[in-house]
Amino acid sequence: AGNAASEIEDDSLAAKEGVLTVGALDKDGAIAAWSNYGDELDLLAPWDIIDNEEGTSFSAAFVAGVAALMLEEDPDMTSSELIAKLKKFMPKVKEDEKEIKGDDVDEVLSMLDIERKNREDFTGYTIQEDTGADILEN
Repeated sequence: AGNAASEIEDDSLAAKEGVLTVGALDKDGAIAAWSNYGDELDLLAPWDIIDNEEGTSFSAAFVAGVAALMLEEDPDMTSSELIAKLKKFMPKVKEDEKEIKGDDVDEVLSMLDIERKNREDFTGYTIQEDTGADILEN
């Protein structure tokens, strides 16, 4: 989204069709004072995953990481399905809401774990992590 604490302009890359625009949340779960804002903003994500650094680039990297985890579980997911799922887990700016859910890394990943557990309970299948310790037998 950018870090100028200004509204996203119509000619900005962040305003282009097909671009997923990510703004930054501060430690209190509100949009960061320096994050750009506006109707073009699609998602908000924590930025403070690296100490003493700030920027919506960190928030975008966080969203990319969450997207990678989602695609790892369902590699056949379409881009539309992935965006819908991201919007389910990542916060979106809404003027009439006071509380923003998913304002830190642990909360977002916890929501993913809950969804995974619900899927396992419903289907009876578990998702196993590849630890690299598997041994193939002939």
